[in-house]
Amino acid sequence: MTVATKSPRLASRLINGILSIKPLANFAKQRARQMMIDRSDSIGVPWLERVAELRSKDLEADLEQVKNAQITYPDYYLRPFHAYDAGNLGWEAATEVEVAAYAVHSRIWQDAGADGDPKLRRSYHEILKQQIQTAPLDILDVGCSIGMSTFALQTNFPTAKITGLDLSPNFLAIAHRKSVPDPNDITWLHAPAESTGLPDASFDLVSMFLICHELPQAATIDILREVRRLLRPNG
Repeated sequence: MTVATKSPRLASRLINGILSIKPLANFAKQRARQMMIDRSDSIGVPWLERVAELRSKDLEADLEQVKNAQITYPDYYLRPFHAYDAGNLGWEAATEVEVAAYAVHSRIWQDAGADGDPKLRRSYHEILKQQIQTAPLDILDVGCSIGMSTFALQTNFPTAKITGLDLSPNFLAIAHRKSVPDPNDITWLHAPAESTGLPDASFDLVSMFLICHELPQAATIDILREVRRLLRPNG
């Protein structure tokens, strides 16, 4: 989805051409998906079992708790993404976010395995805390997905009031579900990060973890402008 500033190279054009042929694209997606499932299983994170467990929950009830029916989605968010035809606006993507994160991040450090994802989040917060002089009172987690980054913020800043914002109601429904037994600890907000509707200067810390590489360049710029509006002085 990221907007390139240069013309695609020959290899990229060739791959794009191949993937424009639907049967080949479907085959490639199935192969990539199976590789992810196999990798997840190999590190002790049973993909199919964990996804089935999530889907057995009454996620529609959680969806009703968080969904903003007034949202108009930007065009870039309505396209297929990460091999999901519905992009992030569906249960398939939402129920597979966590296991996919474990599978992908298992390869960042040699032999990290299932600790790759927690280690990545720990390293982020180690760097973040070096930049913060005073513990934040109000935190916004932009692009919070199913809440993995939000819960990490809660662990590291336990006295802060935290808001998790995402454009996918399906992702937020699972975040809401995972925050049980007390979902009121975190405010889950279904809104576009480019135009949150939140008050000026209302946060000491705005965190964006693993989202900018998934956005068009123009959307990233708009989100950063909104973040600046939301930050308090010295935030």
